[in-house]
Amino acid sequence: MGVVNTKSALITARDGAAIVSGQQSGGILMTRRGFVTSVIGDSIGSTYRILPVRSSESICGLAIFSAAQGASVTGNVGLYRTARDGGAVVSVSLFATLVDLAAFKDASILHEELALSMFGKRVWEMLGLASDPQVSYDIVLTTAGAAIGTAGVVAMAMQYTDG
Repeated sequence: MGVVNTKSALITARDGAAIVSGQQSGGILMTRRGFVTSVIGDSIGSTYRILPVRSSESICGLAIFSAAQGASVTGNVGLYRTARDGGAVVSVSLFATLVDLAAFKDASILHEELALSMFGKRVWEMLGLASDPQVSYDIVLTTAGAAIGTAGVVAMAMQYTDG
């Protein structure tokens, strides 16, 4: 294979004759942080609503931080509708499946489940919707594997741009 000179779509658009406006072209990077405290005995299927996110936002990074929650405790990280909007599950594991929370956790999880093709997409695009529903969602940790054995804090930090 020879030497190649490859451009991202962003660079190609910039170098083109017409000015192209693109969602991936930048924006102000913002951070949102939230946490909950689990209780000993919280059972499998317990939900912890940690961060709000708008359908128009582009998530650039999502990390989970957790104190050790006890043996065999895992969790899925996904999206739910807000309580005001009925609270239903949208995708229980959009971001991560069976994150190990048995030991201290400090991990980036954004693309654990999402395909790399979702990089730079807005939430509504990550969900495969045809257009932006202009709604808010909750990023939720749903426990799996075992009941919480040790009370502790579970926190998330999200980096995002607004559309």
